[in-house]
Amino acid sequence: MILAGGATAGTHHRNTPSATTSCDLQPSCGSFEMTALGLDMASNNSHTVIEAKIATHATSNNSEDFQPSTVNGFTIFQFDPYGTPSGLCVTAQSANLHAGIVLKACANNTLQFWAPLSGGIYRLDGTAYVLSDPYGGGQYTPFQLRSNSHGPGQKFTFTKF
Repeated sequence: MILAGGATAGTHHRNTPSATTSCDLQPSCGSFEMTALGLDMASNNSHTVIEAKIATHATSNNSEDFQPSTVNGFTIFQFDPYGTPSGLCVTAQSANLHAGIVLKACANNTLQFWAPLSGGIYRLDGTAYVLSDPYGGGQYTPFQLRSNSHGPGQKFTFTKF
């Protein structure tokens, strides 16, 4: 798949299987989990804000479906419910500390470019700030840009079950 700006999609896996049409039937769809906390990165119900949701590993939850791709060494995360590209990408509202993380139209935009660091941490391009669940374990907590503390709310992995 080709994303905005000519990016090509990567492959990832869904960790919450479904008995019917679901993300794990699509090779380009998966969940992005804070494994130590048992939480997934997810879209809120209005598909505007990125927040933490409990990873149940039992039922399908299309709000947790994302597709990473790589552009010039940076990772872009497109919201991909049930494996269907939405055209919306994980985006920082600004490059400032405590900026909210939202879904906006995928574009060749540095506010959507995440530099992968060791340990599953992602830093926003051109800043010292990383993608974070700011309270490290709170369900429905909106994500923010935070200083890199190497905490469990900043370490993400894809997990296939």
